[in-house]
Amino acid sequence: MKEISLVAFDLDGTLLDSRKKIRPDVRNALVEIQRTGILLTLITGRSFAATQPFIEELELMTPVGVV
Repeated sequence: MKEISLVAFDLDGTLLDSRKKIRPDVRNALVEIQRTGILLTLITGRSFAATQPFIEELELMTPVGVV
């Protein structure tokens, strides 16, 4: 079986709650995934400017897919 090296997430309807925020428990899980060496990225229909706060919050160092 192949090891997972990258996981991509959408923001709206996936990572964000109804207030358009990442819940602390979700953020902690994403940080823990990164600690294991798995890369995370975001794929979204948002602009880069609208996505950048989430990139910074999650301390992503990977390219992201935006509109």
